[in-house]
Amino acid sequence: MGGASMSASLLGLKAELERTRASAAAPRRTSSSKPPKVAAKARSLHSPPRDDEVSHNQVRRSLERKARTYAQLSSGKYAGVSQAALLESSIDWTRKVHEHQSSSPPESADHDADPMVEYIDEFGRTRVSHLSEIPRHLLPREEKEEEEDGTVIYGPAQSFPVYTPAPRVAAKKFDARQEMRYRGAAFYRFSTDQLQRERQMNELAQQHSHTQAIRSTTQRKGGTSLLKTRLAQRAHKVHDERLRILGPAAVHQRSQRIQQARLAALLPST
Repeated sequence: MGGASMSASLLGLKAELERTRASAAAPRRTSSSKPPKVAAKARSLHSPPRDDEVSHNQVRRSLERKARTYAQLSSGKYAGVSQAALLESSIDWTRKVHEHQSSSPPESADHDADPMVEYIDEFGRTRVSHLSEIPRHLLPREEKEEEEDGTVIYGPAQSFPVYTPAPRVAAKKFDARQEMRYRGAAFYRFSTDQLQRERQMNELAQQHSHTQAIRSTTQRKGGTSLLKTRLAQRAHKVHDERLRILGPAAVHQRSQRIQQARLAALLPST
């Protein structure tokens, strides 16, 4: 019984000692319950910054300021920069602005030019592809309408100025006497007077109608044979006149020379 009471008292003392230690350690755990990062940040706020951190922050702020200034000058915004500073700079900012504008297309240019479109192929499958890769007969209806509306020009359109004379100049008749040029055998010089001009045009129309009537009549009456007869009579008359002037011998020699020349022209050259 004495040994049992002794062991019970030792266990009670040990338990009491553990409770005392736990109560003593509890305030320290509560005070140090902050996360490690928060505690480190709190210590860094109270501790003075190091030299390398100060120099790094200064360099970063300087580079950011220079980057903003460069972007401002590249876009043509010279506010806050003196003319002397621009002249002393080693960069031609005017040329830089033009190069920036010409070499920087909008970001969505490629996307807008060839977007992704959903369509149904010839097998009834729903596919997604670029607009330029889809056959025209498989394009959705709205895509066809948009494409047609974007390329077709409706109504009159001109891309260059067209000379339109004044009504007074346009009403003035052409005067062929102002130019000394040969205009061909069929050229007819009309008068600048309106009444005389109409009379001349009516006469030409009547003459044209008369010529057409004679031509049609001649064709119906065998005009081709009549023309050949007239040509033969003309040739016979020319031959008689040649005999009278040159004589029969000269005319015969001339005929032989013409026949020999014709034969030489027909025969192949050796």
